[in-house]
Amino acid sequence: MMFRFSRDKRFYSRVQFEEFAQTAAVIAGMTKAARSNSRMEILTTEDAYTHRYPRVKGRKSYTLEEFTEEVWNRSMSAQLTLIDDTDSEPFLICLSLDKQDNPRSMKFYGQAVEQKLVDCICDMFSQPSFFWSVGDGYSWPLDFFGQRLTGMRLR
Repeated sequence: MMFRFSRDKRFYSRVQFEEFAQTAAVIAGMTKAARSNSRMEILTTEDAYTHRYPRVKGRKSYTLEEFTEEVWNRSMSAQLTLIDDTDSEPFLICLSLDKQDNPRSMKFYGQAVEQKLVDCICDMFSQPSFFWSVGDGYSWPLDFFGQRLTGMRLR
């Protein structure tokens, strides 16, 4: 099953390091509980050229423990990626935040995810509150040809 939504801060405030790191830790924990073979990494862009042209090799990879506030402060975007190489389906869960273009919105995306895990993630993060609204997970204005959006993982 696929899902896509965004969690957007209200009142023109930005997503802080603690909020992103806590969300990433919760999603990683949920995924590890459902799929013990899943692999996690956090990819960051830390220079303007790599940020502007995301297909260029230059993103840096971190584990959840290595992803510190210092790394957060120097990065322009961050993306948590969870994959399971042992599955025949192209399992993928992403949590991304573009600190330069849209610092208020954490985008959630998943493909080939079992329904139980989708329900857990959606129940926890796709509920609006006083400080958070929920969107459709696309950038505004839309970036045509998927140049700035995370693409699907193919096998």
